[in-house]
Amino acid sequence: MYVEGVAVDRNPGRALSLFEKGAKLGDPWCKNKCAEMYRDGVGTVADVSKSIHHLNDLAERGNVQAISSLINIYLGMSDAPEEEVIALVGLLENLANTGNVEACKRLGIFFMDGVAVDRNPGRALSLFEKGAKLGDPWCKNKCAEMYRDGVGTVADVKKAIRWWMEC
Repeated sequence: MYVEGVAVDRNPGRALSLFEKGAKLGDPWCKNKCAEMYRDGVGTVADVSKSIHHLNDLAERGNVQAISSLINIYLGMSDAPEEEVIALVGLLENLANTGNVEACKRLGIFFMDGVAVDRNPGRALSLFEKGAKLGDPWCKNKCAEMYRDGVGTVADVKKAIRWWMEC
């Protein structure tokens, strides 16, 4: 409410204060909101170290969004801690291997775009297929597009149609 000014006067600083209280109680959504606000300087002066603090706690608990956010923050730093990025990519790999659909999507996107890993559309496709087989409609659509366009594989219209039929 306070961030957007819905039903109350807009007050991002008050919003951050309330999110901090929730974060101290262990609420993951509040921790993520604090991380975003510190990263972007909303309701406070931008402070990447405070953002990283909140995200690290979530990442240690397997929160895929936090892991992705940390990777993106680190890659945006001039002195990016390479060992941290490698460890975070490893966390995503482990989560994807245990059937975490969101990890399959995020890691697949990283492989498609060459973010934190070497660009590898074939590996991206295999991750998207894993997510699709777990029932994720976004992954199914992405697989269909990749088969249609021959990205990461030989073009195969029949496979593309099959994935689209499952969406």
